[in-house]
Amino acid sequence: GITGTNGSGKTTLLLHLMGILKAQEGKVVVCGMDAKSTPITTIARKVGLVFQNPLSQLFEESVRDELLFALRNFDLMDDKASEAAKDALGLVDLKGFEERYPHSLSVGQMKRLCMASVLIYDPDIIILDEPFFGQDYGHARRLMDILMNLNRDRGTTILIVSHNISILTG
Repeated sequence: GITGTNGSGKTTLLLHLMGILKAQEGKVVVCGMDAKSTPITTIARKVGLVFQNPLSQLFEESVRDELLFALRNFDLMDDKASEAAKDALGLVDLKGFEERYPHSLSVGQMKRLCMASVLIYDPDIIILDEPFFGQDYGHARRLMDILMNLNRDRGTTILIVSHNISILTG
């Protein structure tokens, strides 16, 4: 977990790790890739980012299409994609929302959809910027449990920026 005061550079660090921002000096290397010269799409296959603001991440017409975007983009669509989408939605407590327009969801639901859209393609590293914002305690705790299980069971590296220290340490 990464914590710090507003304006201390937490989100800036995450954007550098993804190659969205390019280092002016020094070098940022993620999974052996130079973040300055490697295309963001190549980094994104290994590193999933859940933005602080879900409106920066959601752009499809339905929850299902939002989930399947990454699989289509990374050429991972197969006959199991539909089942993977259902599983991902169940994991983040959004089962039954497949046909909903993503922007019609609550902020907490949108944040969980963003997380599911990363979980579905199983990156090596998951980076989350304020993932507990808009979540009640139960959902925040459930998301933390999901992330801890991914780390323990699959070895997924989890990097969380949050002001909610009680959930991070909890």
